[in-house]
Amino acid sequence: MPISAHINRVIAGQLSWLKLQHSGGCYGYRIDAGDKRFCYLSDNEYDQEQAAPLADFTAGADLVI
Repeated sequence: MPISAHINRVIAGQLSWLKLQHSGGCYGYRIDAGDKRFCYLSDNEYDQEQAAPLADFTAGADLVI
């Protein structure tokens, strides 16, 4: 569920997260601030079933890491 957050007191934005597939547990994060979108997803053991959720989560991103 997305929440509103202030990040480093520099920008106001929305922080969202998505549970990723990893044996130790991992989440991907998305920050929406103004007209910019940044996504960070790491330690994911990719499975074809994730294609649609990952595409939806990162849609419109200016940068995906």
